[in-house]
This record gives sequence, C-alpha cells and structure tokens, in this order.
Amino acid sequence: MEEKNIFNRKEIYLISHDKNGKLFLDKNKTKRRPMYRYDNLHLVDGMSFTSYHGVDIPVLSPLLGSLECEFIPFSERKKYSGKNQGVHFFQYDDTFRFAVWNRLEKTTYDLKNFEILTTPDFTMYVDRPSFFALQSVFMTRFVGAYWQKCGYRVLPTASWSDVDSFEFAFLGLPEHSPIAVGGVGVKGNPGAQELWHLGLLELEKRVQPSQILIYGDSRLELPTLNTPVKFIIDNITKHFRNDRNIQERNREQIVA
Repeated sequence: MEEKNIFNRKEIYLISHDKNGKLFLDKNKTKRRPMYRYDNLHLVDGMSFTSYHGVDIPVLSPLLGSLECEFIPFSERKKYSGKNQGVHFFQYDDTFRFAVWNRLEKTTYDLKNFEILTTPDFTMYVDRPSFFALQSVFMTRFVGAYWQKCGYRVLPTASWSDVDSFEFAFLGLPEHSPIAVGGVGVKGNPGAQELWHLGLLELEKRVQPSQILIYGDSRLELPTLNTPVKFIIDNITKHFRNDRNIQERNREQIVA
C-alpha cells in the first residue's frame, strides 16, 4: 500500500526544489559528469516507457478532472497569474524549444502557478527524415512525463507528419484521456486538411480519447468522429477577430 502524505506530489516537488528547479541537497549533483545531464538524462528516473524499434518512448498518464481554464500561449506566460489558466505550446518551436528542453528544470518551476500544461508541440515535418519526427515524439512525451512526475496536471498533445508517421506518432499517449491537437494552418490547404483528418481518425482509433481539444478556428471542417470535440481559440484567430471588431466599430462611428 502506498504511504499517504499530507502533501500532494506537486507540493512535494515545490518544497524540495529551488527556484531553478534543482533538487535541494542533491548529493549526486557534484559527482555527475556533465554528459549525464545532457539531454535531461538525469530526469528519467520514475518514468515508464514503451518501445518502438528499440527506441524507448515515455508513457503519459491520463489527465483527470476539469479542463475549464483559459489557455495562454507559452510566449505570453509572464503576463498572467496562472489562476484558472493553462499554458499551451501551439507556437513556432523557436519560442519554446530552448526553454522547455535545454532549461527544462528552470522552466518547470517557473510554470508552477498554472493549472494545466499541454505537452510541447514539437514540429513533425512531412518533408524531413522520419528520425526527426520520432525525436519530436520522444521529446514531447519526455517533457510531459517529467511534469507529471513533478505533480503537474498535463494535457497530452498529439501531432503527426505523413501517414507513415502513424506507426509511432501516438506512442506514449494515454488511453481514455483528453488529447489536444493543433489545427492552425490546416484550413485552405486540401492536402494538409486530408492528412489532418486521417490523423484525427487514427488518433481516435489508437487511444480512444475521452475528448479532443483542437487549437484552431472552430470553423475547421472535421471528419466524422465518435469523440467529443472542443475548440481552443487560437491567438491568430482571436487577434483577427479583435481587429475585425475594432474595424466594424470604427465604421459604425464614421457612419453615425
């Protein structure tokens, strides 16, 4: 039987780590070679893995509880308190890659006030060797597994490149959990839209999500899914709508 503790896992993480996310009184810190900290290898303890052709992919646990919060892009996180808010990473990789991979411990501690963190949406390019797509899957699952280990509430994200990537793109995702998917840039490109639809159907078949949250325009066409779908309005669309509303109000004032 697991021993009960008066502190939850996240509270234990916060009181045992400094503001840089480093464990207090880490006796092994001075003994570890720099290479051991390379690519966050020192954070792997306690994770579960599944294997794909000899490559170990971290496995995430389902997200339980309410999803009712406002999702803030990672690049704007410092403008918000984190109360009733989550952080998403549906942005260009260069806005978060360094912070959430090369400075994972520091960034983890800095995100402590947010209710939910999506896993980073590392890009999977259609026109690049599959090794890089598999690497993106590993990295996003690794970050999510570490955050879960620290007691954070993590919303897993799914992405894919071409149809061949379906073999590994959904590895490590939990079954019967809400899953977030990026949908920006799909509309208006028939080829991208068809591939996106196929990926959504494959995601549903493989992990049977309890809900799919799509970051993008709610006017996106969707395939026939059995899974409930909810849209997270993307910043591009939100800003466009705000600009359009301002323009309409200005026109009304001019006419008046």
